[in-house]
Amino acid sequence: MSQGNLLLSSVPLQRGKACLSCRRRKTKCDSTRPICGPCSRNPNFADDCEYDDEGPADSQILEEQIRILQQRINELQNPAGRRSGHGSRPNQLSSQNQMPLGPLLSYFHSQQTAGANLDAFSAMAAELPPIVLQALAHNFLHNASSFGFFLNAQAFHDAIQHPVPQSPGSLPVVLLNVMHLWGIHLSTDARLARYEPALLAHSLNSTASSLTSTHPRTLLHGAQAEVLLATYFFRNGRIVEGRYHISAAIGIVLSGRWNMIRPGAAGSAEELRAVKEQIAAFWGVLTLDSIWAGVHDWAPNVIPGVPGGLDVETPWPAENLQQSGTLARFLAGLPDHPDSLQALQAKAGVLLASAATAEHRAAPDIVLDRRISTFTAALPPIQSKPVLVVHLLARVAIIRLHAGYGSSESRGKMLNAARDVLRLLTNPAVAEEVKGGVIDPIIAPILTRTCNVLISELAAANSAGTPAQPLSDSLKFLVHVMQVMAPQFKLMATNLAAVRELCNAARIILA
Repeated sequence: MSQGNLLLSSVPLQRGKACLSCRRRKTKCDSTRPICGPCSRNPNFADDCEYDDEGPADSQILEEQIRILQQRINELQNPAGRRSGHGSRPNQLSSQNQMPLGPLLSYFHSQQTAGANLDAFSAMAAELPPIVLQALAHNFLHNASSFGFFLNAQAFHDAIQHPVPQSPGSLPVVLLNVMHLWGIHLSTDARLARYEPALLAHSLNSTASSLTSTHPRTLLHGAQAEVLLATYFFRNGRIVEGRYHISAAIGIVLSGRWNMIRPGAAGSAEELRAVKEQIAAFWGVLTLDSIWAGVHDWAPNVIPGVPGGLDVETPWPAENLQQSGTLARFLAGLPDHPDSLQALQAKAGVLLASAATAEHRAAPDIVLDRRISTFTAALPPIQSKPVLVVHLLARVAIIRLHAGYGSSESRGKMLNAARDVLRLLTNPAVAEEVKGGVIDPIIAPILTRTCNVLISELAAANSAGTPAQPLSDSLKFLVHVMQVMAPQFKLMATNLAAVRELCNAARIILA
């Protein structure tokens, strides 16, 4: 069952009366203003309670901006004029359709802070002393690998510790602002929490002003800032804003044609470093797009390696690029050697996106099923949280590939994948390796997808009057894991609430 169907109601809703949040969740809305009853009873949904009867809501404006960015992305990946079906219907922002990408993104970003008192926010951000900002940046960098940071974290640590103003290696303001935002977001110091809205507005404003330049490193820093903002919004349960910033990041890397990098062209050590950064940026952005689309029910901005999709010649991220494999070899099942963490993340993302887009075929793609199984079997032991996430994504790829097929074989494969997730999470050695700290917010929809499988099987067993205590115990364990993580980030709390609602609808008792 898709995440869009987590909350069901048998009562039809009159279009235009219900709030957008209740419409998305397909639940009954009482239309109370400013926050309706269902949203007010669950604080995880209150921030998303919007109405569109007096003009487009903020989320609808963002969705329209996403559509325009996807249209621009389609033009970038298909310069000869091929269309991938995003459509070209008239829209309220059509006057911006022909703007160059940099000014277009700058315009859209500035709309996110429209109405905000930027001078007041800037003054508030300036209240934080340099030593606090330095600590915030270090706090983020210690956890950067969980949030899509594809640049050299140690180099940033060193540059923050020993800054050299106006030097070629000085840190870009746009990234410093986003790192400070993340540092406050991850901080447990309640005194700093009040600065988070100011730093968010400050980050969006600086990102907007940084995107009009065409300098190669500006593109690199812009792509990294977009990835960090996307992950920030996802972690906070602000899905539409997260999708917008993923689309912006995809547009940036494609405008640099970083999908067509040939490492042999690099000459000096400095050129090789720049090429490695661009490769890391391309795959980092594509991975983020693939995994978040793959665990949800929206189409990725680009689908690489398929007819009519994105052409990719860029090798996988690796220390030695001459020995790195390519997407074409991987998809063809040929020997493919690089096993860097970022390469594994990228491959998991490609497989998950492929599985999600193959979900509506007449029958499961057996070749893709075999490829996912081969990839999963070759994964390294889990010694860090990012590697655990790769293992979990591979299992969700199987779940997505077989979702919607009612055959006993597909149901069995989905259930086995769900059991694999349980096995990984209950393994004491894995728990010891990954305990403490923060984890990639993608874990929330991963656990939700897994819960959906168990709920579906439990409902079927209950209908048939078949004992299913092991399934019930597994579901309770996953819900407990989500409960433990829910106080850490809103997305987990929101998904947990959705899982509980689905259990109630299926008359499954979790207590």
